[in-house]
This record gives sequence, structure tokens and C-alpha cells, in this order.
Amino acid sequence: MIKALHQFIPCLVPGDAIGSHTLEVRKLLLELGIETETYVGAVDNKIGIQTQFYEKYGTSRFARHKPSGEILMYHSSTGCPMAKFLFDRPEPLLVNYHNITPADDFQAWNIMAAKTMIEGRDELNLLARRTTHAIADSTYNEQELIAQGYKSTSVAPILFDTRQFDRKTDQPTLDWLTRLKEKGGSNILFVGRVAPNKAQHDIIAGFALYKRNFDAKARLFIVGGCPIPEYLPTLRRYSMKLGVADSIDFAGFVDDGQLSAYYKGCDLFICLSDHEGFCVPLLEAMYNDLPIIAYNAAAVPETLGGAGLLLNNKSPSMVAVAIERVVRDEALAKLMVDLGRARLDDFDLEISKKKFQAGLEQASEKI
Repeated sequence: MIKALHQFIPCLVPGDAIGSHTLEVRKLLLELGIETETYVGAVDNKIGIQTQFYEKYGTSRFARHKPSGEILMYHSSTGCPMAKFLFDRPEPLLVNYHNITPADDFQAWNIMAAKTMIEGRDELNLLARRTTHAIADSTYNEQELIAQGYKSTSVAPILFDTRQFDRKTDQPTLDWLTRLKEKGGSNILFVGRVAPNKAQHDIIAGFALYKRNFDAKARLFIVGGCPIPEYLPTLRRYSMKLGVADSIDFAGFVDDGQLSAYYKGCDLFICLSDHEGFCVPLLEAMYNDLPIIAYNAAAVPETLGGAGLLLNNKSPSMVAVAIERVVRDEALAKLMVDLGRARLDDFDLEISKKKFQAGLEQASEKI
């Protein structure tokens, strides 16, 4: 029986999907009567809970007086020295795998980012040798764990309360987007990190052809921070080359109210990522009643669950025709919205918590 479970996460960031999941896991553990502390690689005092630097584990008062049935859990999503630290610890280890982006997606853009991904994969392989149980947040991620040699695995989605999507909308931003639509043309949205694996270059190529052939007044909004600084200038130059720079807004990082406004002020959500371990923005688009076009890659079809238009080919012509079909066919768009609402029910927090708890019980049986 697990009496104490301590979470280890390289970086706990407010608003980040994995960070929010970590906080929900903490709530679940406390509900189950399991003692818990959170250890991080970088401390952020804005998250609302007390955290400790991971190397302090084993020296804190609680860890020095360990109850029997204690287990450590590592949130794996990138390379971090924390993994080697945990490998050398004697306590049973549970891995919660959120996916590590293949290094090839970064190699041409940022060598250090690619190196971090390679290290993350090596560490994931290393931890397989002493992990009691691993929980993946998608079947796609579970298959990666199995390929890395993990013997005991289960699947539980990222824990999140969909009510967090019900944010107070920034009215000036929504008014601005509404005025743009009143002038004619569609507002098309992508939300997520601006990074090569998210393939915003493919969105821009498809959007440019859509604008040229179907909707000269269309606009594209790319919302999200840019962790790979070399990529964004290339996207801007590409937009200029295709003659659509004036119709694309690289909004960057926005606050919750502005993000809500973008979802409410747009007509369509598009995701052409080459690699996603889960993709929470798909669910946020469903919550905001946006029809979705997505590329059939990695965990995207699993998360989408048939509640959107899935493309097996993301050539510019295919993307342009898909956008035109969804924007012009109101019945199809409504059907996609209805399917999205139904799919969102599958990720109800209480359902996901039961799946996560089942994974904990599997781990408990092996301690």
C-alpha cells in the first residue's frame, strides 16, 4: 500500500499542461490519504504550493523519517539531471510519461534543444531498469515506454479540470477579433508552442493557398511562446515570401483572458503538428466550440477521438481545401462541434482520476 508518494518534475510552470497535471495529482494523492511533497528542478513561487529543490530529498524532515510504502514519481518530458538522481535512489520509482519530442525535430534549429531531447530519451531508457510501474498519458506514449523496455505500464490521461477553460474573457481582445470578422474573412487559430515539431510552417503554407484561392480576407492567429528562437524569424520570412505576412498575427504568449478571447473570436482551430504526446489545446478548442482540423500523427488522433477532420496528407492544397470545407459547410462545422463536446466528456476529471488511481494501485502491488 502506498502511504507516501513524492512527485519530481523538472520544471513546474503555472498554466503549463504538465504543471497543471502535477497539481491535480497532488490533490488526488491528498484525497486518497497519501502523504506527498513536490520536488522540482526549478522553483517557481507562483504555483501556490510549497516545493523543494530535488537534491534536498533525503535531507528534509519528512524524507528522513520515511514511512514504509513510500514511492517516488518522476514526470518525464525532457532531459534533466533529476532522472539520474532518482535512478540512484533506493525507493521504488513510478514514471509518469508525457512524451519527449524526437531530437530530429530540433536538430536543424537548435543544437542544445536537440541535445536535451537526446538526453531525455537516454534517461527514459535508463529509468526502465528500475521503474516499478509507468503511467503514460496516451496509448501512443505507452507504446514508447514498452519499446524502451518498461515491463509494467498503464494509461491515464493528463489530469485537468475542464472548468479551467472557462476563463474570464479579455473583452478588448474579443472586440478586436469580432471587428475583424465583421470586415469579412475567417479567423483561423493555432494555440501551442511555436516550435518545429508543431509545424507552424505547414499551417502557413496551407493558409496562404486557402487565402489565395478561397478567402482573400482570411486571417491566421498563432498563439504561443517560442522556446526555439531560431524558428520564429524563419516563419516570419516564410510568411513574407508567400505574401501573407500582413494576414498572420504571431501573438506570442498571452494571458488567460486573451487566450479565451482568441478561442471565442475565431472560426476554426488547426493543428498540423508532426509530434504530440497528448495535445491539450485540442480539448480546449472542443470546450470553446471550435471545429478542428488536425494532422494524423503521433497521439493527435487518439486525443481527437473522431471529433474533428483528420488529415493524412498536409500538403498546402489539402489543408486549403479542408479549411474551405469546414468554414463553408455550417452543418459539418456544427457536427464537429457536437462531437467535440461529447469527446470532452471522456476526459472528465473524475474519470481520469480513477484511471490514474488504477495505475497507482498497480504500482502498489509491486512494492
